[in-house]
Amino acid sequence: MTSSKWSESEVVRLKELWGTMKPDDIASLLGRTENSINHKASRLGIAQKKDRWTDDEIEFLSENWGKFKIETLCKKLGRTKYGVRDMAVRVLKLGPSTMNQGMFTGRQLANSLGVCNDTVSIWLKKCGLNHKLKITYNSLKVYQIDIKDFWKWAEKNQQRFDSCRFEKGYLGAEPEWMKEKRRSDYYVNRKVNKGVS
Repeated sequence: MTSSKWSESEVVRLKELWGTMKPDDIASLLGRTENSINHKASRLGIAQKKDRWTDDEIEFLSENWGKFKIETLCKKLGRTKYGVRDMAVRVLKLGPSTMNQGMFTGRQLANSLGVCNDTVSIWLKKCGLNHKLKITYNSLKVYQIDIKDFWKWAEKNQQRFDSCRFEKGYLGAEPEWMKEKRRSDYYVNRKVNKGVS
């Protein structure tokens, strides 16, 4: 790590990266210490560090996570992208913003249901599960599934998933038919387990 004078290009880079990454990650990229990064950000007036979140801020974030773009939330709260994302995902456990819009990626749906990604991929491509294909900023293909579309599909394809693999309410309010599906899966799993022992 270097402690040399900051160059103009380093200052520009710091301004670009601040609020989009953790300070220690910026430090690694710029070859400086985390203390140096924080100190320079503070001197440049870009740090705007607010240590404690107020109850009003937390309530606002909880109600609006997934409704607004993260940039809008940052402006309204006067906080960095990293600070807002960290509070929402790590502290408040609100999950990815898409899940709060009633949308799941294929991977999120697979993890939620306790199945592998390939299984969900087959459901999307061969079994009629409605979805949208999105291309991310780094050109990755991401499948998005509206939770309402999933439940409609799931009712007709109950044999394709085991409700015992995921917690009740994990995918939001469950339709009425799921009560019987959960009861049925519970007894099937019990029989299988008894047969094994």
